[in-house]
Amino acid sequence: MNNPKTRQQRILDLLKSEPTLSYVDCWGKYGVKWGKKENTFIKDWKKATEEFQAYQKKISDKVIEETASIEIEERKKAISTKIDRLAGLEKQIKRLEDFLAKGKTLAYTFSQGVYISQERGLTALEVSKIESTIKDIRAEISKIEGDYAPNKFEADINTTIKNPEQVLKNLSEKQRESLLKLAEELDQDDE
Repeated sequence: MNNPKTRQQRILDLLKSEPTLSYVDCWGKYGVKWGKKENTFIKDWKKATEEFQAYQKKISDKVIEETASIEIEERKKAISTKIDRLAGLEKQIKRLEDFLAKGKTLAYTFSQGVYISQERGLTALEVSKIESTIKDIRAEISKIEGDYAPNKFEADINTTIKNPEQVLKNLSEKQRESLLKLAEELDQDDE
């Protein structure tokens, strides 16, 4: 069939199979197949490329949607991993606190080829070590929860920086870019 829809569909199929196909290459294939003038091809090409762009946009949107859903799932896993880590640390603290409350431990001795266990009280050194471990675990929990994160960054803009190179060394790449962008904006405002 030699109607516009068929020709346009043929061009669209060519573009789908060869997305980098140029106008000239397609015109060569079109002319051989259909034997139409270039003006007719221009109309068919325009319509087919519009449909192809819509097709590509639809695919891009689908890819973005899939990528976003994968990223969301990864973040959910990271959150559950964080919660699991916190729960594990809390269990360690609970176990150590129970151990301290009991105040006793088992001492093992080897006698006549047999291990013998006896309960004994915790030494001051052992109590100190357990308390230090609990303190370290609580500090780790605080870090995971972000308790040490600064609430906001405050700076006096009117202060002159005496050693700007040192300040720039201590900033992250993102902070440096933001600072340079702000400086450019301020320079433009001054002009």
